Amino acid sequence: MGMTKAIQERLVTSVSGEGSLRAGCVRYGNVLASNGSVVPYFADLLRRGERVLPVTDEGMTRFMLTLSESIDLVLYAARIIEDGEIVVADLPAFRIVDLAEVMLEAYGGGEVRVVGIRPGEKVHEALISNEEMRRTEKRQGYYVVRRYDCPDSHFNGVEGEYSSGTTRLLTRAELRTILRHEQFLS
Repeated sequence: MGMTKAIQERLVTSVSGEGSLRAGCVRYGNVLASNGSVVPYFADLLRRGERVLPVTDEGMTRFMLTLSESIDLVLYAARIIEDGEIVVADLPAFRIVDLAEVMLEAYGGGEVRVVGIRPGEKVHEALISNEEMRRTEKRQGYYVVRRYDCPDSHFNGVEGEYSSGTTRLLTRAELRTILRHEQFLS
């Protein structure tokens, strides 16, 4: 899945600037209410009466992005993209185990069971690689990754990746507030 997204980004960004075409991409983290997100999965288990939530690793983190934030990301990118850039929101992250415990608490209690990492799964979600970070600029709460073939003058010398393991982690209280606002908790 990740490689498919990377190839799609490369195709889109490589044609930007040809003629009058202005194209770019947005890169999402974990959209809270999307298919495949752990939040609706846990909510479904709890509504069905399950009181044990599976967590693959106690240190596992993911970015948190609400549906309205994902829309804001697309609208911002549509306004500022110039030459095949990739726009990424500056997001907080959460530990999956904290999310599970907050949701269990809201449903009257239960336990978290660590089940182990599945093949291909990562402990932390990376949205900007080390190589990309060197050609990334921060603007108005967003990261803008320049094309892979940008001029040397656009390189900033910044090292390190932007991952859910290196960004600010939401507290359990903040998770609870977000889940209530997004109507996953009563």
